[in-house]
This record gives sequence, C-alpha cells and structure tokens, in this order.
Amino acid sequence: MNAVAMKDAEKMQSSWSYSYNDEIGSLDHVLITPSLKEKLLDATDWHINSVESPLFDYSNKYKDTTWGNNPFYAETPYRSSDHDPAIIALSYEYGETDGQPVVIAAKSGRMEIAYPIRFANAKKGDIASITFSPTPKDMDKVILPQITLSKDGEQTIFFDVNGVESGRYTVTMSLTRVSNEKSTPIEDATMTMEVDVVKRDSLTPEITIHHTMAQAVAVQRVYWACCH
Repeated sequence: MNAVAMKDAEKMQSSWSYSYNDEIGSLDHVLITPSLKEKLLDATDWHINSVESPLFDYSNKYKDTTWGNNPFYAETPYRSSDHDPAIIALSYEYGETDGQPVVIAAKSGRMEIAYPIRFANAKKGDIASITFSPTPKDMDKVILPQITLSKDGEQTIFFDVNGVESGRYTVTMSLTRVSNEKSTPIEDATMTMEVDVVKRDSLTPEITIHHTMAQAVAVQRVYWACCH
C-alpha cells in the first residue's frame, strides 16, 4: 500500500518528489502493510532537495572550484540529492509491542521510564509510583522513586530508576490521591507492561551462532582437509 498516495487521496492533492525541465513527478514512495493502515497518521514528500537551488548540491558543475572547494556545498540534508525523500508518521500506544516485552536499556544501572498519565482528573499533589515484579534481588541498591504531580490533568512524567538488575519484569505504574491522611489508588491511571531490562554499557557481547546442516558439513570438510 502506497502511504503517500493514500494520504494524497484524503487531502485531495497530488504529491511530487522531483522537478525537471518544468515538469514534476514522483520517484520516492513508502509502502506499508495493511496492518499499519490504522496507525498511519500522515505521509508526504519532504521537499529538501527538488526545490533547492542546484548551487547547493554535491556537484561541482558550473561552480568555481579552482582551489578544490565547492563554495556553495554544505553538509546539511538540503540538496543532498536531486529528488525528495518520502516520510511518514505512525501512531503507536505507549508500550505497544505486539505481545513482546518492552526493551529498556540501563546505563550503569540507571534507566528512565516514562509514565503517560492519560487520566484527565489527575490533580496536583497526586503521587505516582512504580514497582517491579518479581522484586529486584538487592533492594538496598534499588531506587524506585515516587513523584508528586506538579499540575492537574493529563501529562507524562519520568521515573529515574536505579539499581535494577538485567532481566524480565512486570512494571506497574500507578497514581494515588492523598486526602485527609487517606491514600486512594486511582485505578483508571494504572499502567502495567512487561519489560526486558538490558545493559546498555555491557562490555561482554552476547553472540548466538546458528549453523545449518550445510554449514556444518562444510566446516567438517575444511577440518579434514587441513588437519588430516
């Protein structure tokens, strides 16, 4: 499915990605599968090349390059080609991974986890919390902060989590309202997701090698040729 053509039909327009001798046309396309159709927000041609003067492109033609420099060239996205790229915007729910865990990279044991609060009645003073299950082994080294909301309404906050070891966890983020010394969980604001915590700064790469039968036979033949 041609994403740009789909959006052109909605907007009742015709996109183009190049111009030559006073004519325009399209060389660049983005194809999507039917499963992405409902997630497509927009698709268009990014006019960073075709509408720019050829003076700014990589060619030295008709330019004074006596000293080996192209005085007009700049290493920017503009006029990096003679036609325009196509770009698209897709919409996913936070944590949407088609049933797979969300991968969170920790650097030196620290990670930042976003909590999108889609609860219109959230109030300044509500307390946001985060928990991991199973409970991390060495809780003395783990910091799971609580954040007090500084404003009303929908918002996104970030938990600065420290000390959680690599592994798979169920992360629950929740909101609690405190009034008259009583804490009341706000069920509509609770969010749960499966995550894989990995080390971003690991010095030990994990390498998995899969051999087909043909590769195994080839290796065996090389061994016999070299060593027998």
